[in-house]
Amino acid sequence: MVFTGAALAINYFTESQIYSDSNLEPIVNLDSLIEKGNESYDRGEYDNALANYEKVLRVQPSNQYGLYNKALVFYAQKDFRKSISLTRYCIEINPDFAVAYFLLGDDYKFID
Repeated sequence: MVFTGAALAINYFTESQIYSDSNLEPIVNLDSLIEKGNESYDRGEYDNALANYEKVLRVQPSNQYGLYNKALVFYAQKDFRKSISLTRYCIEINPDFAVAYFLLGDDYKFID
């Protein structure tokens, strides 16, 4: 199985915005960052995609979607070891996140 396109770059969040304490206005929209990352991923602009996914992870370090999408970029770059590390952590956070198991299997299939 080969993963390509935004169909596999996931952008579903339980909480899509982080609010400041003082005025309850959103200061970071995670959905927007994921979408920008997905668009960059689709264009093959992996550095830009990573930058957006990393912004998500700075706000929510255990965000399974940010982790998975970041792992997907490393997979596309054929850096399977980094992809494995992130995907395993993603599964540790949510063992029911089925698509991560498919990526992990493909990572191991292509590792040196």
